[in-house]
Amino acid sequence: MSYLRSNLLKLLFAFLLSGDLFGQTGTDSSMTLRAAIQLSQQNDHSLKARSYETEAANHNLEVTKYIKLPSIDASYQVNLATANNLTGLFYPA
Repeated sequence: MSYLRSNLLKLLFAFLLSGDLFGQTGTDSSMTLRAAIQLSQQNDHSLKARSYETEAANHNLEVTKYIKLPSIDASYQVNLATANNLTGLFYPA
């Protein structure tokens, strides 16, 4: 019985090893390292999200730069009474 068990274990072990040896036999699907990196960068959603976050942060930086610039507002009002008894503030023409 132990002889049969040891032979079955050897056969099972050899079968498991052969799967690793013959797993990648085709050379049709080989690609260069540069092509693999480029393909992974195009298909990786987290990289795309990070690039959009970086772009948004750059735009926010530009907005905060413009917010810190001084702004000048000017207006002119006249408070007069008119001949038809309308009083109040108005912008002269």
